[in-house]
Amino acid sequence: MPLLKYSELAAYVNHRLKIAGFSAEKSLFTKSALWYLFHKSRGVPRLINIFCHKALMSAYGHGKHKVKLRDIIMACNDTESVSHHSVAAVIIGLSLAL
Repeated sequence: MPLLKYSELAAYVNHRLKIAGFSAEKSLFTKSALWYLFHKSRGVPRLINIFCHKALMSAYGHGKHKVKLRDIIMACNDTESVSHHSVAAVIIGLSLAL
């Protein structure tokens, strides 16, 4: 799958949520959370999926019904390959793994 543009990110995340069974009209992610998600993932779908999963778990664990910037930051910091290495290194690693 190609890298996503920022303009495609919200639709991608909402589509993944819909496939998983989420049916509400409103987005679960705040605009600032989506911006940071794109910034840290650089549009790599696999990283987006990992970050969203961890951020959703964080929000749920805190009893929240919306994923906020804090949840995405925690998800990124919890992901070793991104929190300690450049995004370029992560992309190279992912391309070698495929």
